[in-house]
Amino acid sequence: MNIIHSRVLILMLNGDMSIIMLNRAARSYYRMDRHEEVMGRACYEITQGRSALCDGCRVPEHLEKSDRESFSFERRGLFDPSLLEQVVVYPVREGTEEKTATILRITDITEKREVDRQLIRADRLSSLGQLSGGIAHEIRSPLSGIRLFVDVLCDEEKFDRTEQELEIFQDIAHNVKRIDDIIKGVLAFARDTKIETREMDINRLIHETLNLWYVALKNGGIRLELSLAEGLWKVFGDAVGVQQVVNNLVQNAVQAMDGGGLLRITTGNETSPFHEGRNIVTIRVRDTGPGIAPEDRERIFNPFFTTKPQGTGLGLSISHQIIERQGGLLSFESHPEQETTFTVELPAVSGD
Repeated sequence: MNIIHSRVLILMLNGDMSIIMLNRAARSYYRMDRHEEVMGRACYEITQGRSALCDGCRVPEHLEKSDRESFSFERRGLFDPSLLEQVVVYPVREGTEEKTATILRITDITEKREVDRQLIRADRLSSLGQLSGGIAHEIRSPLSGIRLFVDVLCDEEKFDRTEQELEIFQDIAHNVKRIDDIIKGVLAFARDTKIETREMDINRLIHETLNLWYVALKNGGIRLELSLAEGLWKVFGDAVGVQQVVNNLVQNAVQAMDGGGLLRITTGNETSPFHEGRNIVTIRVRDTGPGIAPEDRERIFNPFFTTKPQGTGLGLSISHQIIERQGGLLSFESHPEQETTFTVELPAVSGD
């Protein structure tokens, strides 16, 4: 059972862990209809149906201290382990009594932690972009020299080469080009590109992108399902950049479904789960591929991380950066052996 995000749970406990008071939000959370149902009963009895203290409970230890100060800790939600809760314990001193009351303040911080994680990731990507950009510039100069020498050695008018030698030089030229393509991607990731801001037609942008993929979808046995909402709120930003992101997400989905599957793309007007009261337009790209392995999820947006034999690991990093620069958010959900959904959130001008 989720805590309603705007509510704060308040409980007051006696030294023996019996409940003195709890507010309406706490009664709702613990599924208690009337206040008198819980008065005087131990908190572990009404919350967990236990006859003794909950394992690992830190409150009794705090109650026994004479010099008690407020402290806090985090825990998983009692009814929904996917939630993260912060518990703050405040002492209530009454005269000179050794055992006094304690107030517990419990808040759902799941979304706050996710926002913090996104900010840390954005800062890390920015630092990596600056570092990798400098390295790419240093590599590019000697690489140009290698390309030049290979072109000279491949000149059949100047040198007599055997067929085997020409094949070797062609392989060298091919790999030099691949390195150069990687460098171009790194520089694109590192470059602080100026955004050309204008109003975007998100649905039209998606249709234009898919025009490039219909043949590949048909040949790959992939069924396309579109659910593009009408009346999307206004979105201003870099249309070229957003189209690049959509194209990259579609490409990743197609490559994930090498045995066929379902590609579902949706758009809609929503309220951001990460920024309270913020109106957003969402683009979701869902595939029925094998999903993202749990051990890879924290690294999926890292530059150079890839599970593809010929991949550079820059596509999602650049996509994340493009959306982040426009004040949006790129996130994903994945269920192994079932599906993966990437969600683009773009701030809307108005929800009216």
